[in-house]
Amino acid sequence: SIETIVATGSGGAVTLGLANAADVTSVTSSGSTGGILTVSGIAAGADLAVQAQAVGANFQYASTVGSQSANLSVSSVTGAAALTVDGVETIAVTATGGASVYQLDADSVTSLTFGGASPQTITLAAMTAVSHFDASTATGAVGLTLINQSSLLAAQDLSVSGGTAGDTLNVSAHTQSNISVNGGEGNDTITH
Repeated sequence: SIETIVATGSGGAVTLGLANAADVTSVTSSGSTGGILTVSGIAAGADLAVQAQAVGANFQYASTVGSQSANLSVSSVTGAAALTVDGVETIAVTATGGASVYQLDADSVTSLTFGGASPQTITLAAMTAVSHFDASTATGAVGLTLINQSSLLAAQDLSVSGGTAGDTLNVSAHTQSNISVNGGEGNDTITH
């Protein structure tokens, strides 16, 4: 059986289907160029990774029924590449290797954490129902720019937690409810 997939797309948008690879436990987009690599039919619970590329990646699980979770590793992702993980409620992002700058697009996420020893700069897309952005385990600097979490109740506070490095947290776009920011250790820059 196939358990590990490392794929590289080039020359334009590419789709890789894994409908017949139900035993896959990890999927990596590595060094893709020219267009977004879409990987579909991923087995539930498989780990995801993107490394050494400046174009986006779109990960599609075979089923998003019920509550789903995903681990996403980023390393040397540049160019604000769009990384899409739709239909998943819990996502844990870990930054390793070289610094990463990316956009995270996750339409169903409600729990989102950022960790790892490498710097990562994140903008967000699609997500509107996250009440806690948690980077408290990150030892690399985290740059996070929020979008308005408009699906939260007006009485539900939004909280943001930084890590141990000098983080840059911009929460000014959130207007739906009150905001609590804990920068953690380090010399942080917070824009409210």
